[in-house]
Amino acid sequence: MHVRSGGALPAARLTHVPSDFIVCAGYESRAEERPMTQTESPETDRPKLGEFLCFAVYSANLAFGRAYRPILDRLGLTYTQYIVLVALWERDDQTVGELGEKMFLESNTLTPILK
Repeated sequence: MHVRSGGALPAARLTHVPSDFIVCAGYESRAEERPMTQTESPETDRPKLGEFLCFAVYSANLAFGRAYRPILDRLGLTYTQYIVLVALWERDDQTVGELGEKMFLESNTLTPILK
């Protein structure tokens, strides 16, 4: 099934990815590796929100949600329900466990969607 929107996806806000893009979990350990100099302060040496890879992924997820919402609202579906349908259309006779593995969902989350 192909769902078409009336227009293109909104342009991404992130236009440049710095070469030293910071991964969320790695910041604290990197900061502890070297002592702070007298010219640095904890406030100015901290990375900015836009430098975190996890924030870029989070922002992209929100953008996709905004793009899909008008289409899925007309169909009476949530995004999770939609991707479950797409996964079901791929192959018949999938178990709940197989489907959950494919979609990274626990069976207690997936079962109500399937019902």
